[in-house]
Amino acid sequence: LKTPTFVAPDEGAIERTQKVMDELKIKKEIAYMKKERTPSGVYSTLYGKVSKNAVVIDDILDTGETLLACCEILKFAGAENIHIFVTHGLFTKKQWTKLFDFNVKKIYCTDSIPQVKNLKIDNLFILSIKPLLKEYKGIS
Repeated sequence: LKTPTFVAPDEGAIERTQKVMDELKIKKEIAYMKKERTPSGVYSTLYGKVSKNAVVIDDILDTGETLLACCEILKFAGAENIHIFVTHGLFTKKQWTKLFDFNVKKIYCTDSIPQVKNLKIDNLFILSIKPLLKEYKGIS
């Protein structure tokens, strides 16, 4: 992606997103969402500017409520290509598949939760944590 906007889908993800950008040596402002949960769902407000390309960094994708609220706003703010990176994928229910309706092109997720390997969905890419475990724990 050329000149992507990095997005934290809620305030709790700002530090994580900044660490990713620091690793990539990217010096830009982060766009972020302020999230509010109500009995009728998750509502988010965007802070910051968004380019055509957005990278969303989050820790868990469970039902997808938070990411759906985030990506819907990003789409209407002008993001045409959204890529999501999550550490843990629970992928419960099917609501999260609606992410692809909001300009999400790819979702990247680790295999830290074993059942994620059984998902066979286009544009869902599973990244193995095995090399990290080998590197840091000497596991073969």
